[in-house]
Amino acid sequence: PYAIASQLNEAIAAGDWQLYVDNLERLSKLGSEDVQRAAQTYLVRDRSTVGRFVPTA
Repeated sequence: PYAIASQLNEAIAAGDWQLYVDNLERLSKLGSEDVQRAAQTYLVRDRSTVGRFVPTA
């Protein structure tokens, strides 16, 4: 329930609650080729940032 509310809130913040429904429909149509293409486009080592969390306690 929290995840749904959070995603719906993001759509509302973007200006249209209907984006929540539309995005679910679009995501359900994606195939593995689409995911691979996006990964090759956006997950590029030259543009990556690596962080490390060091707990203080």
